[in-house]
Amino acid sequence: SPVNQSMDPKREQRVWSRVMSAQAVRCTQEPEVCRRLEQKDIPVFDESAAMELYAAQCSAAMTYRCLAEMARGCARQALVRLAEARRCDGKRLSALYFVMTGLKACPERPKPPCVSCLNEALRQAYREERCTAELYSRYAANAGEYACTLEQLGENACKRAQELLNILQFSL
Repeated sequence: SPVNQSMDPKREQRVWSRVMSAQAVRCTQEPEVCRRLEQKDIPVFDESAAMELYAAQCSAAMTYRCLAEMARGCARQALVRLAEARRCDGKRLSALYFVMTGLKACPERPKPPCVSCLNEALRQAYREERCTAELYSRYAANAGEYACTLEQLGENACKRAQELLNILQFSL
């Protein structure tokens, strides 16, 4: 009969680390907001941009709520706060869209995120917040009367990125 051999704990940890990393890579995609930064032109803030940014805020709020369900303790509380902050920033963009068009912003309902590793998802969220801050800064340069609001939204994204870094600091 076959002998039941257990794997060396260090080797087992390395194997699981590779498996979880591979799963995280499959679920991880370059955030749309980061792809937009690759464009060299300064984007124009118009109705279309306001709707896209609002949809991205809604999606990020959902992501933070899902991550909060996976986290424990202070990290959970911080992620709930981040979700609420994203929701509030989304409402500001929704109001801008209404001012610009006279229509209520109604983006598609966001899809739940693919999360196999909380820390990897937090790393991606950090990256997305940094890209979001940069994108708002670029939009503010050409936004006219909306520049102040976009600058504030960019500052909010920087603060959220710092909060994510704090969460990662204590979870690693």
